[in-house]
Amino acid sequence: DVILPSNLTKIGNYSFESMNIESVTIPVGVTEIGLCAFENCLNLKTINYQGAQAQWEQITKSDSCIPNGTPIQCTDGSTVFNN
Repeated sequence: DVILPSNLTKIGNYSFESMNIESVTIPVGVTEIGLCAFENCLNLKTINYQGAQAQWEQITKSDSCIPNGTPIQCTDGSTVFNN
């Protein structure tokens, strides 16, 4: 499991590409997720976002930043599926 630092604002291109991680916690301060940031993370089961769904939707996300079908669980209780 990966818990990103609370002061992080950007997840760079290819940051976690092909890593063997099952979950990642993204802080509410993140405003951008780069190209293919989680590409080929075949064991990634969930992303925990420390903000509400409306905040998640405001993040700039590059193509293929998160594998399709990965659930993003927000602190407001909502779950978003990356398509």
